[in-house]
Amino acid sequence: MGVRCFRCRNVPPRSDDGTGPTGLRWGASILLIDGDRHEMIANAAVRAALTSGDWPTLHDLADAQDAHGRTVLVNEVADADGVETFLRNTHAGQPDDALAATMLGAHLIRAGWRIRTAKRAQDVSREHFAQFFDHLRQAEQALIEATARHPEDAAAWTQRIISALGLELGQAEARRRYDRLAAGHPHHLPAQRCLLQQYCPKWRGTWDKTYAFARECAAAAPAGAPNAVLVVEAHLEQALDHGNLDTNGEFLRAQRERAEIHDRYADCAEMLAWPDGARQLIGHDATVLHIEPTLFDTHPAAMSVIDSAVPTDRQITMPPRDPEDVPQPRARHEARAQLARPQRAGWEILLMVLSGLATLVVGGFTLLLTVGMFVSPTAEQDTAVLWGAVVIGWLLAVILALLIVLLARRRREAASDPAVRRTARQVGRCVGR
Repeated sequence: MGVRCFRCRNVPPRSDDGTGPTGLRWGASILLIDGDRHEMIANAAVRAALTSGDWPTLHDLADAQDAHGRTVLVNEVADADGVETFLRNTHAGQPDDALAATMLGAHLIRAGWRIRTAKRAQDVSREHFAQFFDHLRQAEQALIEATARHPEDAAAWTQRIISALGLELGQAEARRRYDRLAAGHPHHLPAQRCLLQQYCPKWRGTWDKTYAFARECAAAAPAGAPNAVLVVEAHLEQALDHGNLDTNGEFLRAQRERAEIHDRYADCAEMLAWPDGARQLIGHDATVLHIEPTLFDTHPAAMSVIDSAVPTDRQITMPPRDPEDVPQPRARHEARAQLARPQRAGWEILLMVLSGLATLVVGGFTLLLTVGMFVSPTAEQDTAVLWGAVVIGWLLAVILALLIVLLARRRREAASDPAVRRTARQVGRCVGR
């Protein structure tokens, strides 16, 4: 999406000259709650602990966080490359440690989704589905242990909501897991975002349920809390469902959508605005919603909608940024293109190769036999048998060639399907990919 939501901890009050919260520029500890991270780990200490395999340090970093920060840290570790062996060994050595089980479960979930890919279910091979479900079941085992021993662990329950989505356990089970989490953490935004996905039509939900849950969470949250972003995300989900930017923009500019989204933006304490289009909306509790237009396919009217919703006396014009500081979309677009590009399963490639060879052999033999029937004398009793062989040979050649055509068409259709390109983005909102 190009939208990042931050929570600032220990942020100082506004500066005396009224230019804005100084904590955003000097010394604020900021953790990425959600957004397109692209395997970035926000805290250098976390990266160092992962690189060195320093579990005590990693555990201390997690223990220093609140429920939101702990969930974020778990997601970041889960997205890191080359840590599965470290996480498995840690969990094996400390089976009673909820954090070890949760991080391993989260990492297995991410690994499973990467195997499954962003393709539609009918385009995923049985082999990939088997590996996908195997990873999720392994994750479930670790996460069940974590929540059984530590039922108050919000990070573990959040991962169990994600696994329920992938295992297709249904809305009732996903809601049950969320309710267990909400008993101790009623406004846990990462979990709410995951459950919001479960209620969307793409996961056999309805828009009525999607909006009802988003509004329920927004209304119940404390004043200034970031949970109201769920209402905006619900509108964005339905807008994306229309399939093209023009229709998306028309939907978001409709009176009902504008009114509801405007109300949410108008609640912010202030908005920092950069000439390149970036916006940073700051809530009364120092929650920050950072919007980078270069990182997603925004409609030209999208930023004007946000600007018009925030009172002018709360808008602060920032100086131009160095071009190198403006996020570039190239890597993201390439990643999306790669995710959207269908990757044939091994059996499909083998089948196409074998079908091509068989078509050449059968077609060549049948062609020679057909020519021979016309140029060489044949005994009358053998004529019927040979012509039967010719007919069967040509039919078989056509069937084998048709199989290749169908496989090629399937790939083209998958490549042109906008839903394929949206899937990674939609899952990414939930699992942090």
